[in-house]
Amino acid sequence: MDFDNAKTGIRTLIALCKRKVSFEDFKKQVSKVCMVIIDQIHDAESLVKAEKPVAESAQFLRKLKNLNNESIVYLDSCEKEYRRGNLKKVVKILLWLLKQFEQLERTLERASVFSS
Repeated sequence: MDFDNAKTGIRTLIALCKRKVSFEDFKKQVSKVCMVIIDQIHDAESLVKAEKPVAESAQFLRKLKNLNNESIVYLDSCEKEYRRGNLKKVVKILLWLLKQFEQLERTLERASVFSS
């Protein structure tokens, strides 16, 4: 288990920015990526609950919930900034979000929640 699908979706959004696709195409892809992120975080939450004792899983579940909420907010911001034509800002936001997934993935791997 990892966040490869979420990370691939974010990278796809970055590629769409670089290609300067229409706002409608970008918006459709943002919706798809958002659903993938929600699904992957839900799967990770289930895995944490199954693998770790309650006391130990609380911090991981909190991190997952925070990342889920941040992802939704930041993807919404990306849509707004894309509509305004501020593509550099969109790419910055997406790179930051990608970094958050990579950091959480490493944290969960170190805690033996995700197998390497």
